[in-house]
Amino acid sequence: MFLQERHHRILELLNENKRVIVSDLSDILNVSVDTIRRDLSHMESQKLLVRTFGGAILPDNMNACPSLQIRKELYSGEKSLLGKKAADLIQSGDTIFLEGSSTTLFIIPYLKDKEDVTVITNAIEVAAEIINTAPHLTLYVIGGVVKSHIGGAVGSDALLKLREFRVDKVFLSTIGFTEEGIFDTDFDEVLFKRQLIACGSKVYFLFDASKANRMGTIIISSYDGSFKIISEQKLPDKLKEKIEASAPGTLILS
Repeated sequence: MFLQERHHRILELLNENKRVIVSDLSDILNVSVDTIRRDLSHMESQKLLVRTFGGAILPDNMNACPSLQIRKELYSGEKSLLGKKAADLIQSGDTIFLEGSSTTLFIIPYLKDKEDVTVITNAIEVAAEIINTAPHLTLYVIGGVVKSHIGGAVGSDALLKLREFRVDKVFLSTIGFTEEGIFDTDFDEVLFKRQLIACGSKVYFLFDASKANRMGTIIISSYDGSFKIISEQKLPDKLKEKIEASAPGTLILS
C-alpha cells in the first residue's frame, strides 16, 4: 500500500471511530509501527489529526464537519464509483446542477467526454474542476455568501438566483440520511438544498455507506418520491427496506 493510500485509510478509520491506535493501524495496514508513527507525525503537521499517547484523534474542529479538502480524502474510491454512476445518467443536451459537496466533485472526471451539457453550480471548487477537466461545457456559477466549510454560495442572494433556473438533473449530497429522511446541519444549506429539489426535474442525492444512519440537526426532506439516492449495496438492510417502503424506486445502488 502506497503512502497516500495509507493516509486515506487512516483518515477513514478516524472518521469512523474518532480515534486510532498505532498497533491496530500497523496490523490493519500491514506496515511497521515505526512507519505508522511517521505517517501520524506527517498527518499531524498537515493538521489532519492530533497525536495522542499510542495513537491519534480528530482535532476538535473536525469532529462535527471536516473541511472540504479532508472530506475529499475520505472514501474517495467509493465516491468515485458513485460519481461514475451519476455521470452515466447525464445525457447530451442536459442542464445539470452540481452542488458543492465533496461527493459531487467525483462526477466531474466523467464529464470530460460529455457533449452539449450545461453545468450550474454554487461551488468554487466545482467550477474550477469543470474549467480544468471539461472546459468545453457551458458553466454558470451562482453567487452569494460563500461558506468555507462547503466552499459554496448559500443564503438569500444564492436562493434568489437559484429560483431563476429549471434544470434537468440535480446532483447533491449532505451529512447523512436515516429511516426518517435526509439531514444536514446548516440552516442556509438546508434552505438551498430544498430549493434545489424544487427546481430539478430529476434530483439525485449521492451517499457513500458511511452516511447511512447519520443524523444532522435539520431534516431536508422525508422520502416522498421527489428525489432518488445513489448509494452502495452495503447499506443496512433495515434502512433500505424503510426507504423503499416509503418511496419505491428511490434507491439506485451500485
